[in-house]
Amino acid sequence: MNYTEEQIKEICIRVLTELNYDISDEVVERIWVEEEDVLIRGENKGNKASNWTIAINFPLFKTTDYLTISNMTGEPLYLQTKHTVSEIIKDSEGKYHWKDS
Repeated sequence: MNYTEEQIKEICIRVLTELNYDISDEVVERIWVEEEDVLIRGENKGNKASNWTIAINFPLFKTTDYLTISNMTGEPLYLQTKHTVSEIIKDSEGKYHWKDS
């Protein structure tokens, strides 16, 4: 593994905060690494990669969302919600945004 669980948690909170989510340590339900995760979005869709998945509990909405972060780069790939999967990109200033469809 290239990143620790604690590093991934910090990345998760920073990324989702930049994406205007109200997030704290308490809503991070579970973090795990998948060595051969099949990518469901992006230019490498369908390929296997080593990724972290973070389950984020939103009790107000009674839902859990899943953030996928690359274990190779530490960059977020996409956020999977109950209804959609949205890719995440980083701009030239290092800020995270939703990729336009």
